[in-house]
Amino acid sequence: MTRTSFLYRMLQPLEDSLSPEFARTITELRADSPLHVDLENLRYKANAGALTVAESEQYHEFIDALDVISVLQSMARKRLQTDSTDKNISDPHRTVPS
Repeated sequence: MTRTSFLYRMLQPLEDSLSPEFARTITELRADSPLHVDLENLRYKANAGALTVAESEQYHEFIDALDVISVLQSMARKRLQTDSTDKNISDPHRTVPS
Protein backbone atom coordinates (compact mmCIF):
# COMPACT_ATOMS: atom_id res chain seq x y z
CA MET A 1 0.00 0.00 0.00
CA THR A 2 1.40 3.40 -0.94
CA ARG A 3 1.71 6.21 1.54
CA THR A 4 -1.01 8.29 -0.11
CA SER A 5 -3.44 5.37 -0.35
CA PHE A 6 -2.84 4.72 3.35
CA LEU A 7 -3.52 8.38 4.13
CA TYR A 8 -6.61 8.35 1.92
CA ARG A 9 -8.00 5.34 3.75
CA MET A 10 -7.26 6.90 7.14
CA LEU A 11 -8.90 10.21 6.20
CA GLN A 12 -11.80 8.74 4.19
CA PRO A 13 -14.39 9.25 6.97
CA LEU A 14 -13.84 13.02 6.66
CA GLU A 15 -14.89 13.19 3.02
CA ASP A 16 -18.65 12.97 3.56
CA SER A 17 -18.57 15.50 6.38
CA LEU A 18 -16.92 18.27 4.33
CA SER A 19 -19.23 21.21 3.75
CA PRO A 20 -18.97 22.81 0.31
CA GLU A 21 -17.47 25.95 1.85
CA PHE A 22 -14.79 24.04 3.75
CA ALA A 23 -14.09 21.83 0.73
CA ARG A 24 -13.49 24.97 -1.38
CA THR A 25 -11.17 26.35 1.31
CA ILE A 26 -9.16 23.11 1.28
CA THR A 27 -8.85 23.10 -2.51
CA GLU A 28 -7.50 26.66 -2.38
CA LEU A 29 -4.75 25.94 0.17
CA ARG A 30 -1.38 27.12 -1.11
CA ALA A 31 1.96 27.88 0.48
CA ASP A 32 2.58 31.57 0.98
CA SER A 33 5.59 33.11 -0.77
CA PRO A 34 8.10 32.82 2.13
CA LEU A 35 7.13 29.19 2.74
CA HIS A 36 7.37 28.43 -0.97
CA VAL A 37 10.87 29.94 -1.10
CA ASP A 38 11.93 27.87 1.94
CA LEU A 39 10.60 24.70 0.35
CA GLU A 40 12.33 25.42 -2.96
CA ASN A 41 15.64 26.04 -1.17
CA LEU A 42 15.33 22.80 0.76
CA ARG A 43 14.37 20.89 -2.38
CA TYR A 44 17.38 22.29 -4.23
CA LYS A 45 19.72 21.34 -1.39
CA ALA A 46 18.12 17.90 -1.08
CA ASN A 47 18.66 17.24 -4.79
CA ALA A 48 22.28 18.34 -4.39
CA GLY A 49 22.72 16.09 -1.34
CA ALA A 50 23.64 19.09 0.77
CA LEU A 51 20.98 19.10 3.52
CA THR A 52 22.03 19.34 7.15
CA VAL A 53 20.33 16.98 9.61
CA ALA A 54 18.00 19.79 10.75
CA GLU A 55 17.18 20.76 7.15
CA SER A 56 16.50 17.13 6.29
CA GLU A 57 14.03 16.87 9.16
CA GLN A 58 12.34 20.09 8.08
CA TYR A 59 12.20 18.94 4.45
CA HIS A 60 10.58 15.65 5.47
CA GLU A 61 8.04 17.56 7.58
CA PHE A 62 7.15 19.57 4.45
CA ILE A 63 6.76 16.37 2.46
CA ASP A 64 4.56 14.79 5.15
CA ALA A 65 2.38 17.91 5.29
CA LEU A 66 2.10 18.06 1.50
CA ASP A 67 1.02 14.40 1.38
CA VAL A 68 -1.80 15.06 3.86
CA ILE A 69 -2.84 18.28 2.12
CA SER A 70 -2.94 16.63 -1.31
CA VAL A 71 -5.12 13.80 -0.02
CA LEU A 72 -7.47 16.30 1.64
CA GLN A 73 -7.58 18.39 -1.55
CA SER A 74 -8.41 15.31 -3.60
CA MET A 75 -11.25 14.49 -1.21
CA ALA A 76 -12.47 18.10 -1.26
CA ARG A 77 -12.53 18.17 -5.07
CA LYS A 78 -14.43 14.88 -5.11
CA ARG A 79 -16.89 16.22 -2.53
CA LEU A 80 -17.48 19.40 -4.53
CA GLN A 81 -17.98 17.39 -7.71
CA THR A 82 -20.46 15.07 -5.97
CA ASP A 83 -22.28 18.04 -4.45
CA SER A 84 -22.51 19.72 -7.86
CA THR A 85 -23.78 16.52 -9.50
CA ASP A 86 -26.37 16.01 -6.74
CA LYS A 87 -27.66 19.57 -7.19
CA ASN A 88 -27.95 19.14 -10.95
CA ILE A 89 -29.87 15.88 -10.58
CA SER A 90 -32.29 17.29 -8.00
CA ASP A 91 -32.91 20.62 -9.81
CA PRO A 92 -36.33 20.31 -11.46
CA HIS A 93 -35.65 23.40 -13.60
CA ARG A 94 -32.42 22.04 -15.04
CA THR A 95 -32.47 21.56 -18.77
CA VAL A 96 -30.69 18.63 -20.30
CA PRO A 97 -28.96 19.32 -23.58
CA SER A 98 -30.19 17.16 -26.43
